[in-house]
Amino acid sequence: MRRVMAVVLFLFWVIPQANAWGNKGHELVAYIAYMNLDPMIRPKVDALIQLNPCFAEWKTAVSSLPAAQQPVALFMLAATWPDKIKLTAPQSNTPYDCPGHPVFSITDGANGPDGHFSADIPPNIPEASQNIGYGDDRRHKYWHFIDTPLSGDGTATLPALEPNALTELILLAQALGSQEDPALKSYDLVWVEHLTGDIHQPLHDVQRFTKALPTGDEGGNLVAICSSSQPDCRAELHAYWDDLPGSDSSLSATIKMGLQLNKQAAPDDPTIDIDHPEHWVSAAVDLAKTDAYAPPFNTSTKQVDPSTISAGYHAKAVQDMRKQVFIAGNRLAKLLNNGLKN
Repeated sequence: MRRVMAVVLFLFWVIPQANAWGNKGHELVAYIAYMNLDPMIRPKVDALIQLNPCFAEWKTAVSSLPAAQQPVALFMLAATWPDKIKLTAPQSNTPYDCPGHPVFSITDGANGPDGHFSADIPPNIPEASQNIGYGDDRRHKYWHFIDTPLSGDGTATLPALEPNALTELILLAQALGSQEDPALKSYDLVWVEHLTGDIHQPLHDVQRFTKALPTGDEGGNLVAICSSSQPDCRAELHAYWDDLPGSDSSLSATIKMGLQLNKQAAPDDPTIDIDHPEHWVSAAVDLAKTDAYAPPFNTSTKQVDPSTISAGYHAKAVQDMRKQVFIAGNRLAKLLNNGLKN
């Protein structure tokens, strides 16, 4: 039975998304946040969302929903915008682009330890953490995670680079509470939405170093999940966790799931703890240690056979996802209620 379950789960997440919780997870966080916004804050949020370059596209996407659901659905789609531009190829138009986006730079990144250029490595220049709004030609792919180092077997580690998800969440949340231009505040809003979701996915908060992966596993992205007989392995640990919210990404299905999650008792202010997002990261790192890197992912290996992933591992991962999405939504609501109150 465990082998059958593993094969079913493998088919479920075989195509990696490389986004925290995937689009559905970010939309769930946004749904819970919107439902917990103060009534005076919702119109401000709605107005800021309209300033995003993709707003016309989102309006079309939500047009088939009941009118009462459309404002929250627009907010949900806005939470995925940073991943949309991440998937937009520099200096070219793709299906992920929207009119009004700049031509994105091909030099927004740096060389890694192996000497090769990577857009996931922040360049050591002020532009890496700049906050200039939708005219920014940098996609800031390195904003989506923080590589808190873990050693799986005593292998030496490398420190997390800056800027990262935590440094930018703090910076942009502070800017959201300032008297800046509405267009810039709109940019800050969608990034705060997204980064709050990102840092609640445990594998967006860590990088593990092992003898098999001495320069790091990129938050599980380099840990393949496939049998030795598969010539083309496309699944990996990071995508496994990204896809835990489920495969039905329709807005109506996501709203239905968000409604159920939001029936839980709201966490108290000390648990939400908006003054210390570094505590959110620390808690997610602990989940990565105990649950994401639990057997069969606790060894020094680049590849795990899906038949070895137990139903118990998956059940605990789903439990973690539901907990993390719910608290992320409540924290995002508190950030926006606080930042947009004036």
